Amino acid sequence: MKAITVMALGGALLFAAVPGAQADSAPLSELTLTVSRPDGAGATSVTLTCDPDGGTHPSPRAACDLLRSVDGNIGMIRPTRGVVCTREYAPRTATARGVWRGTKRFVIVRTFGNPCQMHAETGVLFAFAR
Repeated sequence: MKAITVMALGGALLFAAVPGAQADSAPLSELTLTVSRPDGAGATSVTLTCDPDGGTHPSPRAACDLLRSVDGNIGMIRPTRGVVCTREYAPRTATARGVWRGTKRFVIVRTFGNPCQMHAETGVLFAFAR
């Protein structure tokens, strides 16, 4: 939200943005999420911003809500219950890098046995890729 200054000049009200007020609207959390094969082929990336929620992620609100529920600690995301994955070996490497709430910088890289396992263990966070 931008700060607004209200001034009266000759009976007219003038509205002007206060310099530096734009920083208040910058997202506190900015992440780049990437999914690829372990050799780096077929990489797909999205951005995710939280507080306010946005970016190129297809479900930014749900992804941010998930991250807020674990205070940005992706390793604490609980696997989705009731999901049964095949034993197919089609590994995917999920990478999350960025800053959480303006203070926690991180890079997390994890390889899963297949896309189903990745989605079951990370919820909506990496649901943009197969």
